[in-house]
Amino acid sequence: MTSRSSATGEMVEEHGWPL
Repeated sequence: MTSRSSATGEMVEEHGWPL
């Protein structure tokens, strides 16, 4: 994971991480 939080949603969409 990056310094950003996956909860933002945009990172999840970009990297395809599960919510």
